[in-house]
Amino acid sequence: MRKLLTITAISFISILSLNTQAVEKNLDSTLITAETKIQEDFISSKGIVNDIDFANKKITIAHEEIPSVSWPAMTMRFTFSAPEILDKIKIGNEVSFSFVQQGNTSLLKQIKVK
Repeated sequence: MRKLLTITAISFISILSLNTQAVEKNLDSTLITAETKIQEDFISSKGIVNDIDFANKKITIAHEEIPSVSWPAMTMRFTFSAPEILDKIKIGNEVSFSFVQQGNTSLLKQIKVK
């Protein structure tokens, strides 16, 4: 009886180990897919900086048309989370920039003076 319990326990542990490996592999592929999707979601444009509001972490840019998201040329505010990306940016600068759309928030990821 003890031998049967030992064999059953070893079998259970083996099955549990295989399931854990499968879950980890699936999780890894999910993370890779998520990272790829984030990279694909970058939207790029060019425009002129109209305002920088460090207190509210917003930058206003009059940007050109962005066909990839069916936006006409317009002036809009972008949120930024890292103020240091705006170190060399001044009002009136012509810039190229990239952002990601997160719901109603356009989150600035990169910006540089042209």
